[in-house]
Amino acid sequence: MLGPDMNESSTTNLVQRIESAFSERKAPTAVTCAGHPDTDEYSDAEHFSGRRWKDLNCRELERYHAALFGFNDEAFCYFLPGVMCAVIREESPHIIMVDPMIAELDRLSQTGISDEFVIGRWIDLSIDECRATQEWILWLSEKLPSDNQDPLLRAYAGLEILIAARSLKISSPRRSGSESEEST
Repeated sequence: MLGPDMNESSTTNLVQRIESAFSERKAPTAVTCAGHPDTDEYSDAEHFSGRRWKDLNCRELERYHAALFGFNDEAFCYFLPGVMCAVIREESPHIIMVDPMIAELDRLSQTGISDEFVIGRWIDLSIDECRATQEWILWLSEKLPSDNQDPLLRAYAGLEILIAARSLKISSPRRSGSESEEST
């Protein structure tokens, strides 16, 4: 296990920590890129259009799980805390959306900031949002079997790469010149 056992009080604190870290996130103007193909990923993502991340639940996330791949970068960052909080509140670390999120961060730990797809989705998180996501990974480590720990360790390391990039004011390679404001 990566971290200390979490009781109900610390689980509630973690949800509050995530909510606080992501509280400045504004709803995306669109949840997908314009002109996207008509596939399940984008149809599932469109389901979340106009939704608040605080209102997500695991049943909905399971039903529209392909949205994770259809979201544009802005929508991905906006709905990320909703996924994490729903998983914690409902004690559902095994929902379909968790594995690809961990896999992306795992991939980031192995490729660094050279993987444009992965970095584009995660680089706009603030340092505080990255730290809250790391705390979520620690929570997952307590809930998942011990044979799942290596990807979690690498995902945690992937977030350390993002934190270092943010500290250096590196922004997404998909953005042209503008850097996001940083909260520490």
